Amino acid sequence: MKKKNILKNFIVLICISTLLVLSACGKEGTSKTAKRVINIGITNSPGNLNPIDPADTSSGIVASILFEPLMDLDSDMKYKPMLADSVKTNDNKVFTVNLNKKAKWTDGKPVTADDVIFTLKLLTNSKISSMAASNFNILEGLDDKGFTPSEGSDFAGAKKIDNHTVQFTTKATVSLILFEDSICKNLRTVPKHELSNIKPTEISKSPFIQNPTVTDGAFSFVKYERDQYIQLKANNNYYKGVPKLDQLNFKVMQGTNLAVELQKGEIDMNIGAIPVDDYSKVKSLNNVKTFAGEPNNLQFLFINEKAVPNAKVRKAISYAINRKQIVQNLLKGEGKAIDGFFSEGNPYYNKNIPQVTYDVSKAKALLKEAGFDSNKTLIFNVPTGNTTREQAADIIAADLKDIGINVQVQKFDFATTQAKAKNGQFDLTIMGDTIIPINPTYDLPFFILTGNYNGYSNKEVDNLILSVKSEANEEKVKEDYNKLQGILAEDVPCPVVYAASQLTAVNKRVTNGKPKDYGTFIDVYNWDVAK
Repeated sequence: MKKKNILKNFIVLICISTLLVLSACGKEGTSKTAKRVINIGITNSPGNLNPIDPADTSSGIVASILFEPLMDLDSDMKYKPMLADSVKTNDNKVFTVNLNKKAKWTDGKPVTADDVIFTLKLLTNSKISSMAASNFNILEGLDDKGFTPSEGSDFAGAKKIDNHTVQFTTKATVSLILFEDSICKNLRTVPKHELSNIKPTEISKSPFIQNPTVTDGAFSFVKYERDQYIQLKANNNYYKGVPKLDQLNFKVMQGTNLAVELQKGEIDMNIGAIPVDDYSKVKSLNNVKTFAGEPNNLQFLFINEKAVPNAKVRKAISYAINRKQIVQNLLKGEGKAIDGFFSEGNPYYNKNIPQVTYDVSKAKALLKEAGFDSNKTLIFNVPTGNTTREQAADIIAADLKDIGINVQVQKFDFATTQAKAKNGQFDLTIMGDTIIPINPTYDLPFFILTGNYNGYSNKEVDNLILSVKSEANEEKVKEDYNKLQGILAEDVPCPVVYAASQLTAVNKRVTNGKPKDYGTFIDVYNWDVAK
């Protein structure tokens, strides 16, 4: 009996030990179990990991690490080679992209021009309707929205020259940097041999996109627990060299937790926004270095045209917002009060258009002129995670109440807010983005080109965006941007509330690698930590 009991207890101990090991493995994304690991704090859980149609900023970040773009913008405002070794043109109309010949998928097969062309056909397939498609509309054979005439068809704007060379042809002359910003940054190549047998319309829901096991980036996919973490491991066959880290993790958390997690060393850096109230605390931490970014993170107030069709009401909403109070009291001065897509530091900023000031009387007068129904309630969807933005939304709601507009604030996680915005299930919603100074047309279509979340459509605006994409004369580009800003000041489809300066921090154990305004993960394979 004793022997049986001893054996029984031994088996129980083995089972318990196994369960503990499995439990630990399940938590790898949130602990430093690897020899060399960096944990990054983010405040929005990726809506997907789809390189063809990333759902949001977090999705785009992770997708670009797994599936490298052809080139990426660095902090010096210059594009650096990623999957592409070089991009050359003699006439600014025909562009030759040379792929890195050493690039391989994680299953050992080479990354080729066939993969690039296959990916491009998915991006420009109207049945998939990728939000990134509009960036490709500068190519010959695509319509104004960046789609091919028929599903998955060939088009004149792209062709394979050899296994490692793709030639692109644009409708009109464009600058090299605009080509890099529109095409090279947004083309995250996927493996044709893994996806060619799946219907294009089913790719987004395919097991491959949910669990992308064949990738080409410095880190490969391990696990994604929504709203918790994303775990990546080093791709030891990475064509630019074996990463120095064993593991790269993204931990999803509320912004209010970032400072505590940085202090405890549970995260090594942040991509998500640290609440302004925590800035002084983070700056005082002995275990981190801090970096103050430029005020280029713009918070946009999306206004659904179906709910608010009258431009006078949209103007009233903009005049009702006390932007300076938000910047001074909520942001503690760490930002700027702006109302349009371009800030004063942008080279295309139109200084002749006066900034919208806080003016309750004018806002009320505009509502009266528009015959606004004061019994109407506007549903204001607000994403959680960025607590500063959440508080700003509450201030906006109170400001609108002061002029006679009833607002019901509804808060959801970012993915849900984004999905509701995409489906037009909102009256007002607020989300952030950064307008890249060198090429505003990269971001502008998302907000104002026909087909945007707001339901805003203006043919002259569409034509101006297409014009600046194909215009080589810088003076004409500035002229078009001036006209565009004038129209938007009148139509007010998506006013900006403020531009925030974001504080980032890096644990001192990190010897190489830090968040940057642009190009954070360009050299992620060289990131390292102290032994």
